[in-house]
Amino acid sequence: MGNKEKAIKTPIPSGGLGWSVIDDEEIQAVTELLRTPELLFRYRGSEPGQSSLFEREVTEKLGIKHALFVNSGTSALTCCLAGWDIGPGDEVIIPAYTYIATAAAVINVGAVPVLAEIDESLGLDPEDVERKITPYTKAIIAVHMQGVPARLDALREIARKHNLIIIEDAC
Repeated sequence: MGNKEKAIKTPIPSGGLGWSVIDDEEIQAVTELLRTPELLFRYRGSEPGQSSLFEREVTEKLGIKHALFVNSGTSALTCCLAGWDIGPGDEVIIPAYTYIATAAAVINVGAVPVLAEIDESLGLDPEDVERKITPYTKAIIAVHMQGVPARLDALREIARKHNLIIIEDAC
């Protein structure tokens, strides 16, 4: 890596990034989709709908086995937790500074959100995470808050040590 700086010095545009990449092509695609009677369905009979086609395209492009597009970050986190069979009786450590979606997803699967302190990264403080682990802890949700990466190396080490799952939330 050499002397290459790790900091991004260009300010993030206000108002979010999504608006800056939407042009007529995206507007036309959304308009077409809204005019389709099958809007709410993943499949039209045996034919894949737009969500299924997009999932297929993503798996091929990224070289991954599965992709599932859902309606929100809360639903995505809920799917991750359910996929790892996390539910009633389990605890999931989450940052005390996050969006309500993080805790809501844990509650959606019947598990208990356990709040841990954050550090200067705005993400989980690894030392406090380790203090919060109990025999009921099954996972840690690391939130990359406001574009700042969480301290994943330290959190992964803690997860390995305690045989926990790490779920990253970059919404």
